[in-house]
Amino acid sequence: MAKEFIVGFMGFLNNIFNKRETIRPNFDQIKQVPIIEILKILPKTNCQKCGYLTCMAFAAGVTRGTVMADKCPCLISPISENAVYPILDKMGKVVNSVSLRFDTSGLKKQIQEQHEQILLLEASLRANTQDETPEDFSMDSGKSDFGLTRREIEVLGHIAKGYTNNEISGILFISPHTVKSHMINIFNKLNVNDRTQAAVLATQKGII
Repeated sequence: MAKEFIVGFMGFLNNIFNKRETIRPNFDQIKQVPIIEILKILPKTNCQKCGYLTCMAFAAGVTRGTVMADKCPCLISPISENAVYPILDKMGKVVNSVSLRFDTSGLKKQIQEQHEQILLLEASLRANTQDETPEDFSMDSGKSDFGLTRREIEVLGHIAKGYTNNEISGILFISPHTVKSHMINIFNKLNVNDRTQAAVLATQKGII
């Protein structure tokens, strides 16, 4: 029995040794907060949304460090970045505070994704604003252009030459997203379903 334990324990240590390059030490010092103090900032509804049967059990898990305080969906927001939660009296006045560990990795990732999406939308908006000038809509009234702007006709010309979206993006110095938006507009205005139909119709109608 002891021999089996030693063999298993040595295997465990060897496994850790082999993974030593990927193991990141955690130097956080967990300061244990009394359960009753944690319970004061919880909603005490026992909603079980956190996965625990009661708020008391959840508070005990936070105290032991087995669960983060932010896993309670009904917990009010902390009043500082280091997760200091206010303790309110019945009148809603802050009478004390509790400092707890707070896992911000998920929140930071969400904020970063939102920031990247905003940057993408801003870049697309700037590109569209630059592309679509008032003169884009002043076409030769003697020829049917199906309401296409000059930029859309320019994109259509490159489509007819067989260029891909990325290639058109590089040629016109606009984003691939903007090229795709132009293509959607072109297809809708020409009432076609693909690039070949668009190129053929544009050639037949003398648009390009």
